[in-house]
Amino acid sequence: MKNIGSVFIAIDKLTEIALKGEEYIKNIGYDAFALTMTRNECDMKKLLSILPYKTIATKSGLGWIGRSALFVTPEYGSAVALGAILTDMPLEFGKAITDSECDDCTNCQEACPVGAINPQKWNDRLSRDDIIDIEKCSKYIMNQFKAGSGCTKCMSECKLTKEYLKKE
Repeated sequence: MKNIGSVFIAIDKLTEIALKGEEYIKNIGYDAFALTMTRNECDMKKLLSILPYKTIATKSGLGWIGRSALFVTPEYGSAVALGAILTDMPLEFGKAITDSECDDCTNCQEACPVGAINPQKWNDRLSRDDIIDIEKCSKYIMNQFKAGSGCTKCMSECKLTKEYLKKE
C-alpha cells in the first residue's frame, strides 16, 4: 500500500502548493485560479480532465508526452507530478512542444505488462487513444492497487527517468 499512500500525499502537496500560489498571485494584484484535482472536472470513466495538466505543460514548453502517455521532461524523465495555476499575471514560458522527443526509445512500451502502449509516438494532433489503451492500463493498475501495490513500470523504465534517478 506504500504506492497508494504516496500518490495521495503527492496530490495533497500539489494542492497545497497550488492554493498557496493562487493566494500569492492574488495578493500581488492578479487574478489566479489553482487548478486542483477537486476544481478540475474529470471524467473518471475515461480518466480525462477538462483541462489536462499535461496539455498546459506541453503548451508551456516544459516537456512532451511520452509513448506511455506520461508527461516527460529532459531533466526528470517521467518522474514528475504536475499542478497548475491559471492566471493573468505576465509570465515567461518556453516554446510549445508539439512532438515527442522520445526518438526511437521504446523502453516504456516494452516494460508494459499488459501491452497497453501503442507504437505510435505522441504529437499534439493525436488523441490519447492513439498512443495508449487507457482501459487496459487502468484495469491493470486498479487490480494492482487492490492487491496492495501499483504499476510504475513505464515510468521507471523511461531512460530519462533512469538518468535522473542515477544522479540522485
